[in-house]
Amino acid sequence: MTLLYFILPALLAGLVQGLTGFGSGIILMIFLPALMPVAQAAGVAGMTMFVATAWLAWRYRKALQLRQLIVPFIVYSAVATVSVPLGQLLDTGVLKRLLGGLLLVIAAYFTLRKSAIHPYP
Repeated sequence: MTLLYFILPALLAGLVQGLTGFGSGIILMIFLPALMPVAQAAGVAGMTMFVATAWLAWRYRKALQLRQLIVPFIVYSAVATVSVPLGQLLDTGVLKRLLGGLLLVIAAYFTLRKSAIHPYP
């Protein structure tokens, strides 16, 4: 029965990820902290979606353009190296405000960029 508490949120997260392209971690982090400590829940959520992402990368490997992946990978690696230790040091309230600010910046970017307003030239 306990395994069901992990499988159902993972399936829901996979569905959301497949339909929208993001959000699996959000869905998993709604459920998993009720079952385990937050740090472990984040690890489980990350590994769960790593498997899904690896499967998609393998499936679409012929369409991947590695040159386009280099810069995002370097940026992600640098930010993750700083943010993971910082996440354990900062207060939860500060982290919530930082996340809210990041989401506002991302929303503004996608709202104001030209291709979002006129997707077809």
